[in-house]
Amino acid sequence: MTNTKHDETFVPWYKVGFFWFAMAPLAGVMIVTLGFLIPAALTDRDGSVADDVYRSYRGYDVRRDHDELARDMGLSAIIQRDGEALVIDVKGLDNSWPPQLRLELIFPTREANDREFVLVHVNNGRYRSGPILEMTGRRYAFLKPVTQDSLWRLRGEIMLPFDGEAELLPRVY
Repeated sequence: MTNTKHDETFVPWYKVGFFWFAMAPLAGVMIVTLGFLIPAALTDRDGSVADDVYRSYRGYDVRRDHDELARDMGLSAIIQRDGEALVIDVKGLDNSWPPQLRLELIFPTREANDREFVLVHVNNGRYRSGPILEMTGRRYAFLKPVTQDSLWRLRGEIMLPFDGEAELLPRVY
């Protein structure tokens, strides 16, 4: 007759200590995911991208007419910092300067960090903002007239804070 070890007491898998030792990290990850990450994802409003920014920087901007008109007009702008204000020199408007321009500084990942400034025309294509708050990091800059029927738009990318200048141009497709 063969001698088998099947006569020993059988221990079910859930009573083996090594099984629980191996499963503890996986259970920990599941608890963290279900207890922290999922509620954070559901409650944190992901307003990370402005509508125009998302389409334009992902390569499928549906409103090309704003950029094409700015390019046809030969528009460009230079942003400079002057103390606590921003100064923008716009070139190419041929004495038809709008009274105000809107400068949007869009943070790439957080809508709460976006800033919008209304710039007032000073003279000969020069616009000036009011006092600005200190900002840091990369921003997408969009410049357009304040009016609802703004027909042109300039864009660029700037790194804040800056003491030099940054150029805004129409997007080339």
